[in-house]
Amino acid sequence: MDDDEHPPKRARLSAPEGYDESLQRTAQVNSDEREKEARVGIDRFVVTDAPGFTGIFKQRYTDFLVNEILPNGQVVHLRKVELPAGKDVEEVNGQTAPVESMKHIQKRRLKESNEEQAAARSDISPDVNTQDTASVESKEGEFALNTEDSELLKSIFGQEIVDALLALHKKVLKHPHWKSRDFTPVNSSPMTDRLQRTEAHQALRRIFESRLESKTDNTNGCIKIIAASKPNPRSNARSAPTHTADGKALQVQGRGKVAWDQLGGEYLHFSLAKENKDTMETVNFIALQLKLNPKYFNFAGTKDRRGVTVQRVSGHRVHRDALAALNKRLYSARVGDFEYQASGLDLGDLGGNEFTIVLRDCRLSAGENPDVERRMAGLEEIVGRRVKEFEVKGWINYYGLQRFGTFTHGTGTIGLKILQGNFEGAVDLLLDYNSANLDHDNSALRGLISSDDLQRTEALHIWATQRDSRRALEKLPRRFSAESSIIKHLGFRDKKTGQTNRTRDFQGALSQIPRNLRLMYTHAYQSFVWNAVAGKRLELFGLNAVAGDLVIVGEKEKEQRKSKPNGEAEDDMEVDDAGEIIIKPTAEDSAGNTSENFTRARPLSQTEVESGNYDIFDVVLPLPGFDVEYPSNAIGAFYKDFMGSERGGGLDPYNMRRSWKDTSLSGDYRKLMARPLEGVKWEVRRYSDPEEQLVETDLDKHIDRPEKVERVSSGMDEDDFG
Repeated sequence: MDDDEHPPKRARLSAPEGYDESLQRTAQVNSDEREKEARVGIDRFVVTDAPGFTGIFKQRYTDFLVNEILPNGQVVHLRKVELPAGKDVEEVNGQTAPVESMKHIQKRRLKESNEEQAAARSDISPDVNTQDTASVESKEGEFALNTEDSELLKSIFGQEIVDALLALHKKVLKHPHWKSRDFTPVNSSPMTDRLQRTEAHQALRRIFESRLESKTDNTNGCIKIIAASKPNPRSNARSAPTHTADGKALQVQGRGKVAWDQLGGEYLHFSLAKENKDTMETVNFIALQLKLNPKYFNFAGTKDRRGVTVQRVSGHRVHRDALAALNKRLYSARVGDFEYQASGLDLGDLGGNEFTIVLRDCRLSAGENPDVERRMAGLEEIVGRRVKEFEVKGWINYYGLQRFGTFTHGTGTIGLKILQGNFEGAVDLLLDYNSANLDHDNSALRGLISSDDLQRTEALHIWATQRDSRRALEKLPRRFSAESSIIKHLGFRDKKTGQTNRTRDFQGALSQIPRNLRLMYTHAYQSFVWNAVAGKRLELFGLNAVAGDLVIVGEKEKEQRKSKPNGEAEDDMEVDDAGEIIIKPTAEDSAGNTSENFTRARPLSQTEVESGNYDIFDVVLPLPGFDVEYPSNAIGAFYKDFMGSERGGGLDPYNMRRSWKDTSLSGDYRKLMARPLEGVKWEVRRYSDPEEQLVETDLDKHIDRPEKVERVSSGMDEDDFG
């Protein structure tokens, strides 16, 4: 068993005389899981009065497969790990394209980690035939658009923005020695369609020959167009051979954006398949091997650790051959399907997730017939009925256990401390450990805990008892980045004075944690509140929409437009990192934000409820924040009561601003109920070997697995079902 894998249910060593013992054992597993769920507010079912069945979820991590769904509906699978034909360094008109090498990237980012947006741009290639370009300069030095490009820009931006672009470009030509900041930028109207934004970026680069740069403002979907940065003469003067991760030499003649555009863009998109690993853990390892900061990699959402998952990841200015070479060193993971694009991924850039779930040791809750065939038939009948209800009635859109962490103190508890301003308390929770794990003589205990977790315990014990940051960090596994960041900060020693003057700077220590991870703690508290409120909402009002419930402004009208014959409308519903529908009223507290750029929620009136146009699947609940609407029925009051209680931490939902900006939460909305995007496929299968893998994973196709030793006798019932 992998050291990181949690112990599954123990296999039977002998066949039981009856079924009571196994049912009791399964019930205990379910009971433990239910207790964990209850602590984070997961305590209700949609259907409670129908016969069901029991089973074991995630007995093996290969029993849980997650494949990301792209916004266009395509399911992500790892198809090719080999590089496609061609090289990153391509020939353009007989000359080597000036693609920045990985070696230069590593050095520059190490020295200028916060200045990548100001990186030097290379000159326009002198070999480009101006007669073939869509837009040309006149003899007088003025820029002229042909009709085709003019119409293209107007279709994307509108006439007013096109006029502003031409004026900006004219100034750039007139003042070639001005710096980029000396020109007034042009801002487009919001563009919700990602494909339209990509088309806009590509058109601007081609038509204006890279003299203008464009960036997307992720808070509102607008595109900001500025004058391109001037090339750095010192950078362009350097020319040196570099090497990929597998030792192959690359010859470069400079570096800049033009060559990346010739490859397809500055962002390398690739599929990441992993098993029994965190998304961040795997991405951090990839970044470490490439000697890059993990912040240069982005993805649409984190995927479960205990499972086999496939998702898209983007890396800024990463060579595909260097990345592909890492497959030799990646354990329980592979990368492939490489493609350069003009823009990177952001959280929520997905259409959802496709799940393949195996439930083992399935048994009818109401007792079973000893006849195997009848048991099989009984399970098929019950499972079929439950799946049908699942498709029609959906499920409560709870945040799952993975949102709240796996250690003694959940991420939501840490987030509560941060929101309370108790930064020392938050640090104490993050650095807490179970001292029982220090019992080196307890072989049984060490067999149940992963080696990484044991090393974490030892490292934190060193820090707690000796305050020796160097020894603690040497022992601490790399994947525990939060603990590492805190210890580095608190244990910092000034080289000149030898003093440690940060030992009480707890907010500073927390601020050293990578931002995405740090935000996870406060978001987990919001998720905990949302779960508790969802249960109360269903307890009070059931599965019908009622007056005062919140719905998204304009969403129903959009659905009606889509349902019209011959009508096509853009599907721009936002989703969170789990692929579930979510709406963000604001991205941050900024005076520049205008309300019309953000979709809002509003309460339903009694007349709207009686019209029958709204149902429970239209209802949203807010995650607490300073910029959300709360329900105008009893649920709105429950937010204040629950958050103000001891369990809720004594917070006020109407006072979510904090002096520390990263802990000042604007809030989100989340659908109360959800249904599968498409029909659910299912089957009941008999198996006898508890270690038998019942579904093939994407990694099985790309990793050579050791041959299984044939089992003479499994010692297990020959009539278990999955």
